[in-house]
Order: sequence, then C-alpha cells, then structure tokens
Amino acid sequence: MATRDIKPVAGDPYQTGKEFPNALDQRDEKRGENWIPEITHPIETTNEAITIERFRQGYYKTNKALVFRSVLTSSWNCLSSWSRTDFWKSFFGHRTVPIEVGRLGLLGSRSAQPEDWFETFANLGDFVSEYIERDLSCREEGSPPPKVCYLAQHPLIDQLPQLKEHFEVPDLVKVGSLSNVNAWFGTSGTVTPVHFDSYDNFLSQVAGFKYVRLYDPQQTPFLYVDARDSQDDSTENLRSQGNISMVNVEKPDFEKFPLLAQASFTEVILGPGDVLYIPQGHWHYVRSITPSFSLNFWF
Repeated sequence: MATRDIKPVAGDPYQTGKEFPNALDQRDEKRGENWIPEITHPIETTNEAITIERFRQGYYKTNKALVFRSVLTSSWNCLSSWSRTDFWKSFFGHRTVPIEVGRLGLLGSRSAQPEDWFETFANLGDFVSEYIERDLSCREEGSPPPKVCYLAQHPLIDQLPQLKEHFEVPDLVKVGSLSNVNAWFGTSGTVTPVHFDSYDNFLSQVAGFKYVRLYDPQQTPFLYVDARDSQDDSTENLRSQGNISMVNVEKPDFEKFPLLAQASFTEVILGPGDVLYIPQGHWHYVRSITPSFSLNFWF
C-alpha cells in the first residue's frame, strides 16, 4: 500500500500537527547541561554508499563501527512523512501502543522512585499529542523539556504493515540475515543505558537527533557490568540480564566507578537520514537530543 493509499480514520479528530526539527540550534543548547555534547572521539564516517563486499571485509568481519551520513535515499519517504506528527495522528491515532513514561534510575546516578517510571498502553494519537507535540512546543518556546516518554524497541512495522512502503531495508543487511525491525519513537531526553546486543545493528535515524556512544568489547572490564553487590532494588531486573552496564556515562561517578575513566569510546550525533552500523557485542548508549524517531535493523 503506497503512502497516498493510506486514508485517515473516519471522523478522526487528529488533523493538525508539528514537524520534527531538521537541525540543532540554540534552543537545544539551552535545554539542559551538556544537552548537545561535544564530539571529541568521532566514529568513522562516510558520506557515500559502499558496496556489500567492501562493508563485509572492512567493517562487518572486523567488528568496526561506521556512520553513513545522509545516505537514506528517496525510497525512504518516511524522512518527510514520519517527521510530521499529523501523519501519525491522522492515519494511526486510534492504534494502541506500549509506552514507557519517565526515566528508569541507573546506578551511578540518583535512582528513580518506582512512581517516576512506569510502562503502560496508549493510543498512538494520544501519545503523540500529550508527549511528542508538547515537547516540540517546549522546544519552540525555549522551555525545559516535559516528562520523558518512549515507544521503545517496538515492532511497529509489524503492527502497522502499511509503513513498509515508506522505507527500504538497507542492502548491507545482506551480509547476514535480517532478524528484527524495531521502532524507537520518543521525546527528547530518552535514554537507553549502556548495553550490548547479540545482533549486528543498523540504527537508522528517521526524524530528530540522537547522541550515541560506543564502547568496543575490549572495554568490558571498565564498564561495571556485574553490579550484584548493589543494594539498588530498582535495577535488579536490568542487572540480571548481564548485558547492561549500570554506569551513567554522561555524568560519571569516578569515585564509585574508578575504572570507567580507563574506558575508551567513540561517539556521534545522528540526524535525519543518517545510519550507524553497530557491530554485534559493542556496548552502546543512546540519548535523544530532540523528539526522535529511529528504526533499527538487527541482522
């Protein structure tokens, strides 16, 4: 089903909306301390597409990260359509999705109280109006961001198969076999703590901006993965997974986690049309600088 064939829900009240930012500016710098981080350890970047064989030999087999700048082509018409909130409200506002409200506390920072973070369900239109558009309005006004909310790691494309016509799976996935496509749709200030996945990953930025930091597997001894001696019950489930570091890498507590100072990392700010290749087993930390929509392809 092509974009033009998607019809708004009959009688749907969602007809107006806002657009995601296509550039960072002074309004973003004023939203909080270190809101737009200075990139001092950049990930290798290319501004052009590369062949599957070059990718296989130079990056996939060597577990080397790579940023593709503005490589998503015209076949990704989601770069324009999905960046408008009225698209989501008009066409899919009635659909129910899982969301995370608030930010889960981590070791190395003040732990969140249970009521500060919770999971629930909402209509997509209500989620966009209550959280995404409110955040966009706060940004326009230069005011602090509102409460964090995230539709995180959700198979939205399977739930709404019409969206498949809005993008193409990256050709470079053919070095392996596509496993999952996940959507990440949220306000500014969403944080995914330092963790690793058992898949190779293309993180594709559709709308808004995200800061990503990578640690290669050799940095594991410095990341305090084994936090079983912690008395913080709010992170018990995270610790049990064994693939999540509990340190706050943007506001590190070197007295509590002194080895973290020895960890080497690379970093990038992703904008619309950018893709980041994250090799399997690489630790990564992600924070949304603005309201943001990303697709990730595990293979």
